[in-house]
Amino acid sequence: MLKFESDNKPKDDSVPASVPTDDDEPVGHRGDKRERILDAALELFNDRGFHGTPMPLVAEQAGVAAGTIYRYFESKEALVNALFHYWYSVLNRDLFDEDWAQRPLRERFHLHWERLANFAFTHPRAYAFLNLHFHSTYLDDESRAEIMRHWERGEAFFAEASEQQVTKNLPPEMLMLMIDGLFTGMFRSHVLGMVEMTPELIRAGEECAWATVRR
Repeated sequence: MLKFESDNKPKDDSVPASVPTDDDEPVGHRGDKRERILDAALELFNDRGFHGTPMPLVAEQAGVAAGTIYRYFESKEALVNALFHYWYSVLNRDLFDEDWAQRPLRERFHLHWERLANFAFTHPRAYAFLNLHFHSTYLDDESRAEIMRHWERGEAFFAEASEQQVTKNLPPEMLMLMIDGLFTGMFRSHVLGMVEMTPELIRAGEECAWATVRR
């Protein structure tokens, strides 16, 4: 069932020796600061991009001393990758369960679309962030591995569907991009206020997407 909620979660900057840190911060509270840093980075990377977001600004937005951020992330690349890996792993976890490959093809397509919609509209900032940084050169191996987990499942799905003559005789990558482009366009239209994406429109979008790829 579709359910949309508000999003309330989850080599350039080397720290100078003179930058102050929160030396008196109790160890038990450091996890809270890490979370605040990640939340601030998510907002700033979305609004200003990676190159337009200096680390001191992230610290200011998170409400921590400028040097404190380097206790958790040694560089801006480490920070953006921690954020990307976290949210992409959440996306993969939400999309795929243990029985995924055993379900009928049409059911898998439906579940993937519904779960993707749930993720995107429950965590709109995170979904926008993943799309914005998807092709970035500063993603590390761990972040790229999360991307491949998603796309390898998609390729396997469309290869199987094509072999069974369920979907069009096109490369799996092409079919995946067609579906991804349709969904992303719907999401962007919603974010820009052009169309209110109700659950009914999301379901109608799925029917259009399926009609686009099926034989």
